[in-house]
Amino acid sequence: MRLAAQRMKKRKYSKISRSELSHCALGDTPEVQIHNIVSTTQIATDGPPIDLLTLSRMLPFTFYDKARFAAITIRLSNPDCTALLFTSGKLVITGGTSWYECLLTAKHVSRLVQRVFRTQRFWVACCEIQNIVAKATVPCADGAVLDVQSMYEEMNTLCTFQKTMFPGLIFRPVNSPVVLLCFTSGKIVITGGKTVEDVIFGWFLLWPVIKRFVRPTAAGGALDGVPHEARGSGVAEECTPAVEKPPGHCD
Repeated sequence: MRLAAQRMKKRKYSKISRSELSHCALGDTPEVQIHNIVSTTQIATDGPPIDLLTLSRMLPFTFYDKARFAAITIRLSNPDCTALLFTSGKLVITGGTSWYECLLTAKHVSRLVQRVFRTQRFWVACCEIQNIVAKATVPCADGAVLDVQSMYEEMNTLCTFQKTMFPGLIFRPVNSPVVLLCFTSGKIVITGGKTVEDVIFGWFLLWPVIKRFVRPTAAGGALDGVPHEARGSGVAEECTPAVEKPPGHCD
């Protein structure tokens, strides 16, 4: 139990040094696409704390239930982001794809609050990225897969993998700004970075390790009894557990 607890210990964020960046040449590294950015912002005010109940009554695109959660949920369409605003003025923004989108969302929320509470003044004091989620696809030739089982067996002190509960392998490398979520289909989710450079160059430095485990399937093109053609190609499909039908069930 103690060994398992050590393996599951939260890794420490490690920023890439400038010396490492100077030697980076992306080469054949698969392209990274940023999917979601989580940022925190502080909306400062010269008056009392924000009255979230009044705010929820004035804005139709919000949700607030104090008994369930201490923040009001604000959903915006342009930019397409979701914001959680607390009484203190702390704002958590999700759904953005760049720091500028997060800042624009924070300013938009600040203006909305200003319209409701006209006797106070509100402004955005700061906007910091806390986590970037990106995705990449490992190029697997016909009949090849990402062998996450072998990856776990070889680097189990850095990985978490329980395929009966979740099909993805979590790879937490040492001295890396990112964590990888790896699937057999070759889909990779990159998370943990705080800057775009963290994501791009963190993935670049880990690509040689991942590339070693792109291997052909067993004879007949099957892996764990599942034909290669039958496996889904999307991350969402990989995350969906198979539902076993009861005996005698007909579609």
